[in-house]
Amino acid sequence: MWPEPYWFWPHFMFQKSSSLFLSILFLFTIHGCSGRSSISNHSEIVYPDWFWQPPTNFLSAVGYARTYYNRKSSVDVATENAIEQLARQLQVNISGEIIAMNDQQAEKFQETISEGLRERITNSHYLLKTFVTPKLTVVLISEQERSVSDKITPMSKNKPDWLYQIPNENEYEYGVGSSNLTYFPETAWQKAEKRAIIDLAANLHSKIGSVNSHSKAYHQNISNSKTKIQLQNVLVIARWFSIQDGSYHVLVRMTK
Repeated sequence: MWPEPYWFWPHFMFQKSSSLFLSILFLFTIHGCSGRSSISNHSEIVYPDWFWQPPTNFLSAVGYARTYYNRKSSVDVATENAIEQLARQLQVNISGEIIAMNDQQAEKFQETISEGLRERITNSHYLLKTFVTPKLTVVLISEQERSVSDKITPMSKNKPDWLYQIPNENEYEYGVGSSNLTYFPETAWQKAEKRAIIDLAANLHSKIGSVNSHSKAYHQNISNSKTKIQLQNVLVIARWFSIQDGSYHVLVRMTK
């Protein structure tokens, strides 16, 4: 008398083999996903030269947007962002302050962009270039119709000199802005550009006052830097992304 039907053994082994295979596949998938990072994905992306080093012989602006299924929607959103950025570069009023205490720092800035200027650019801009990646759509606009190269350049892995030391020139004032890694690169680039313009404003005009605060337990040095200035015709000179730590960096320049 057979203890079990003769067909049970192959069927049972098939179930065990399938379960083992699925378990191995699951572990392999988890390992593969954990081994990948958003930073390494960025290293495979290339951008046009006009993105890394925008034109400096005329005023232009890059706009960013998430890449949607409908490409036209991505380009439209990026163009709206570029119009905002071009208006900011043409003229922006910045006011705010930075308060530093020991190793801690807090900042608060406000910017005002003319609605009339934004409307003018909306009605008169030229869409010079578009470039689409799986995650990011970028466009280049200007109020002038210009020819721009389509040359594509891989991202440089070398940290640029302007991140070690900001340029010091008699004719120009510079500003550098940075942003940390985020899942949405368009947000990071926008933050880096805004911070670069704020840094430029702070470099051009700042009032610094020091107040010594004393208590029984400790002595603190407080530095208060206030800025109120109008910037005009700001150029974005360079962009750089760090593969090592996933940070975004922008260099801007304005004639003194």
